[in-house]
Amino acid sequence: MKGLFSVIIVIVLAVFGCAAAEPALVKFQPKSPDEAAIKEVLRVWLNGMENCDREAIRSCFTQNAKIMTSGRERHIVSLDEYINSGACQEKGEKIYFKVPEIKSINSDQAEVYIGVSIFSSKRDIEVDFNMLFIKEHGKWKIKTRTY
Repeated sequence: MKGLFSVIIVIVLAVFGCAAAEPALVKFQPKSPDEAAIKEVLRVWLNGMENCDREAIRSCFTQNAKIMTSGRERHIVSLDEYINSGACQEKGEKIYFKVPEIKSINSDQAEVYIGVSIFSSKRDIEVDFNMLFIKEHGKWKIKTRTY
């Protein structure tokens, strides 16, 4: 009986661990080279948040980006304020991203929506980020992030 219980636990962890770890970006299928480039920016940003790689996060945004912070009181902060205070995933926090949706795209601007679920001992929240991407010197960057 004890052996069966152990096998069940291993199976449950394997199933839920794989489902939770599966990146939402894998499911996002770009329809153009611009969408593929935006997907790559999102991948770098999300990995940067998970690994607290501030330079990777910074590389995803324009220098004059405006980022809305999370919490009960929403504030718009500069890129430097965001990088220095809220860009990284907190210890013990689990963040799950939904499949991004590109609402509109043209030659130099794109509107992207991505849902986020954040779970920790401090908070459990669902956030829908609206992001404005612009093409700057031939590269897509995040100009604003609001929710």
